[in-house]
Amino acid sequence: MKIEIQIPIYDRLLTVCDDPKEQPHPELGNGTLGIVWNDGNNIFFTFKRTEEFGGSALAHECLHIAHAVFRICGVNADEYHDEHTAYLLMYLYKVMFDFVFHPEKYKKYSKKS
Repeated sequence: MKIEIQIPIYDRLLTVCDDPKEQPHPELGNGTLGIVWNDGNNIFFTFKRTEEFGGSALAHECLHIAHAVFRICGVNADEYHDEHTAYLLMYLYKVMFDFVFHPEKYKKYSKKS
């Protein structure tokens, strides 16, 4: 399944896919459960829907997504000014949690809905 999520404020599209054959990346596999990359404008996240891909792996990948958004938008995230990171991470985790663990809820976040 593949969804597109418009990330508020930063105006970036996040394409999320749970099928590596539908949205492949050469680094996905050999123990890697998920991968985040960007094309200089939008962000892509592919993961394998397995029992091993739980909440901690999801949080890990959401942080990579947040950092990709900041790199594309020129936001300098640092440990002393991290409120924007916390809010974006919270949003991403909620959206991704619903897609990974409750896919029936994902439509409320999708650009296509």
